[in-house]
Formats: sequence, C-alpha cells, structure tokens
Amino acid sequence: MSMVMDKLNIRGTVEYEAAHFRGFWERAKKRLAEERSTHADELRRVSCLHRDQLNELEGSLLKEFEEKLTSKLAELKGKYDKQLKTCLERISELESELSLFRDQVKGKANKEGLDFSEDRVQKRKRRKKGGKKPGTKGGRLAHDELPAVADEVELPEDQRRCLNCGLLYDPMNVSEDSEFVDWEYRLVRIHRRRHKYRRGCQCPDSPLILVAPSEPRAMPRSKYSDQFWIEILVNKYAYQIPTEVTCELLSGHGLLGIRPQTLSAGIERMASLLDPLSEATEAHNLEPSLNQADESSICVFVDGSHREYFYQYTTVDTVVCTHTASRCGSEIADYLRSGNTERLVTDRHSLYKSSAVNVLESLVICFCWVHVRRDFIKIGRYQRGHRIWAMGYLRIIRRLFRLNRQRCKALDKGNAQRVSQYDRQLREKLEQLRQSAEKELAVNDLVAVRRRPLKSLLKHWSGLTVFIDHPEVPMDNNRPERNWRDLARFRRNCYGVFSAKFAKVTAQLMTVMMTLKINGIALVPYLQEYFKACAEAGGKAPANLDGLLPWALSADIEQRVRRQTAAFEDTS
Repeated sequence: MSMVMDKLNIRGTVEYEAAHFRGFWERAKKRLAEERSTHADELRRVSCLHRDQLNELEGSLLKEFEEKLTSKLAELKGKYDKQLKTCLERISELESELSLFRDQVKGKANKEGLDFSEDRVQKRKRRKKGGKKPGTKGGRLAHDELPAVADEVELPEDQRRCLNCGLLYDPMNVSEDSEFVDWEYRLVRIHRRRHKYRRGCQCPDSPLILVAPSEPRAMPRSKYSDQFWIEILVNKYAYQIPTEVTCELLSGHGLLGIRPQTLSAGIERMASLLDPLSEATEAHNLEPSLNQADESSICVFVDGSHREYFYQYTTVDTVVCTHTASRCGSEIADYLRSGNTERLVTDRHSLYKSSAVNVLESLVICFCWVHVRRDFIKIGRYQRGHRIWAMGYLRIIRRLFRLNRQRCKALDKGNAQRVSQYDRQLREKLEQLRQSAEKELAVNDLVAVRRRPLKSLLKHWSGLTVFIDHPEVPMDNNRPERNWRDLARFRRNCYGVFSAKFAKVTAQLMTVMMTLKINGIALVPYLQEYFKACAEAGGKAPANLDGLLPWALSADIEQRVRRQTAAFEDTS
C-alpha cells in the first residue's frame, strides 16, 4: 500500500513540475513573441528613418551634382561658342583669301572684282577686243634671231612631163617661198678622233708625234658634254622640270638607261663650279642701302617630310636665296649684319618685327602698302555691308600710289617744282588717312571687321611711311613675291628635295637664275660663256670673274648673251 502511495506522490509531483515548467515555457514564449514584435517595430522604424535619411541625402547629392553639371555645361558651352565663333571667322577669312586667289588665277584685277553698291550689283564690263595691242606693229613675227636653213624642194622628173606629149617642163629662175619655225630636239654621240702625226724630219729637238688638241671642258671626265649639263640645269631650276621627267624626256628622244642619280651627281658638280658666282652675287647684294626681303617654304624629305625655308633678298640687279632649317629672325640678322643695308622692305610677318631683327639698330623695316590694300579689298569684296566703307580707304590708297609714282617720275626728270607739289599732296593724303583711322577707332562700338585692319594700319604706320622721306623706297614688296613664282612651280612639280645638301644647291642655283633673269640675260648663252671660262681654267671655277658678273658684263660677252633677248624685247 505504501508503495502505491509513493508512486502516486511521485506522479503528482512530476505533473506539478511539468505544469509549472509548461507555464514558464508559455510565458517565456509569449514574452519572446512580444520582444520579437517590439524589435520588428523598432527595426521597421529605424529602417524607415534611415530610408528617409538616405532619400534626403540622395536628393541633396543629386541636386548638388545637377548644379555642378549645369554650371560645367554652361562653361563648356561658352567655350565652345567662343571657339566656334573664332573658327567661323577663320573659315570666312580663308574663304575670302581662296576666292581672292581664284580671281587672281582667272586674271581678274582687284578693282574689277569690287562692287560700288551695297546690293552687290556688278557693272557689266565691255569685252576686250582681240588682236594686237594698241601701238604695236601688226603681222607675224619674223624671228630673224634664228639661223636660217635652206630647204630646196623640186618636182620629180615624172611629174614634170606634159600629160599630152610627155616633154619636160623647163625650169624657171623664180620660186614660191615660205618660211616656218621648226623645233629640233637632237641627241647624238660625238665620236671624236684626234689625229696623230709622225715626224717627217730628223731634227732631234722636235717631238716625234703630234696629236690634235682636245677641246677643253668644264667637266672633263664626264660622259656627257657641258652643253648637256647646261640644259639639265636650266630645265630643272629655270623651268622647274623634275629629274624623273627629264629622264623620261631623254628616253623618249633615244637616250636610254640614264638614271636620276646620274643627273643629280652632275648637277652637284656643276653647282660647285658656280660657287664663286653665287658668293660674288651675295657680296654685291649687301652693298646697297636698300634691300627687299621675303621668305617661302620648301619640303626636305629627310626621315619624313620636314618644312624648311628659303629667304630671298632682292636689290636692283641681284637676287640672293638662302636656305635655313627654321623660320627665325636671327637668320635675317646674321645675313644683313655684314652688309650696308639700312632699309629693308618686307611684308607684315611677325618674323621681321622680332627682337632678333631689331638687334640691328641701323636697320629700318619698311612695310608693304599692297598688303594693307589687300585687307580692305577682302572686306569690301566678301563682307556684306562694308563695301562703301572699304572703297573709301581703297580710293585713298590708290591715290597714294599714283602721287608717289608721279613724284618719282618728276624726281627722275629733275623737276623740283613738280616734286614739291606731289610731295605736299602725298603728305596731305597720308594725314587724311591717319586721322580717319584714329577717328573710327575712337568709337567703342566699332565692329571687329573694321577695327582689325585699322589697328594694323596704325600699328605699322612708322614702317609704312618711310617712303615719304626716302623716295627710292618702293611702296610695295612685289618684286620678291614675283621672283618666288619659280620656287612655287618647283614645289608644285618636284614637291621639294630629298636632302639638306640639295636644298642649299637649289638655293644657290635659284640665286644664279633669278639674278640673270632680272638683268635681262639669256640663261643658256650666259652659262655657255661661264662654263667655257671654267673649261679654260682646267675644269675649275674661274679665279677671276671680271666681265662675267651679270651686272658688269664685258662688251663682247654682253653682245652674245643679250642677242637672244633683244628680239623678244622688241616684240613684247
């Protein structure tokens, strides 16, 4: 019985404890659920708060970024608009220059291309009549300067018989004559045989054998004659025919297998014989007090295409071309430092206004009025609404040229009264031009199209007015620019040279050719005389150039070298 009661007590105790622990578990479970709910609410509240903060931060960052982006875009747009405006202005200027050059190529004069009305209504020009120029002799040219070759043409005997009886026609002492000019391009091999003669006497002092003398040559060991090399030099540097084209031309006339390297080596040897002539030309070029200068580029194909430069110095009777690898004023200063040049006529390039050139204190830079005139021509021709304004300045500049031309003519004739009259009018016109430019520049709202040429005019005023006190100074720099036509054709046909050495050779031969041209000397006859003197000196450059200098030719040489140009000058 007691055992049963013990079991019942143990069971009750276990059930009680189980019920107690079950209640504890339920309460813990309920409290855990409440805490989880509380934590979920707190987590949800914190998440919402963080999300709002993130959204607010994101909005502020986006707003700040949009403000920076907007300001940056506005800045870039301003720079772009400014660059676009500059580029459009540059394009307009280049188009104006291109149109101007096209008009010049087509043969239009500057004054003919200008329009006097704002609506661009051009006046019709009367078509120029053909035929000879007024004041010149009519008819065909006789070409008496060429040698005449008789060509007898006779009828064959079978064509001189009568068709009826067959008797021959009797010859008459008259003929029907005609004349025409033929072009004979002939390449031959000269097989020269120098005969030998044996002594016919027994005199011991006389040589045993005599040989006919050999004609001296400037290039004694060359396969080709001196005349051949003269033609090569003239074709290359006077007529700008490329070396490869010359080889094809010679091949077309029967001379096969000649290579450009052969011609280049011969040109280099012939150029070395011209060294004393080019040095004498340079020394004579530095003697006058007035000189004119200009520069132009040339390509030298060494390790790729490199642009180098030629400088040209022109006086009354000489032209000197120098080669340099850079475009700097020190080259000009180094050349002029050893001479007597006091006034240099140039364009308005910054090269001539650099400090390197201004080192020469005695040198006065004189600027070209044609470049000033060209500024107003481009504005009047290609800028809408500025034609009449440009024409006002162009009329004054044209009047300046006319008055200076009349003053120089009166000065040559020794008419002091006329010189004084034209000089006074010239100074009045210059003062009128200066006052007009200063008055317009004083206006604040003057457009840039008009302001630019007026500022340039006043900036270069001191160099533009040197000719007033020195009538020998020309108002333009046209002579050097015209002399560059040969180099321009050389660039267009040959594209440049392939070594710095040949760039110097080109400058040297351009010096010789241009100097001969401005002195009115025929190239081939002169070079024949010069290389004849080289041949007489034993294949070397002549030690004495007296009588061979283009500006001081001897009487007999001058008669021979000017004979071919005289006929052309009479008919031109």
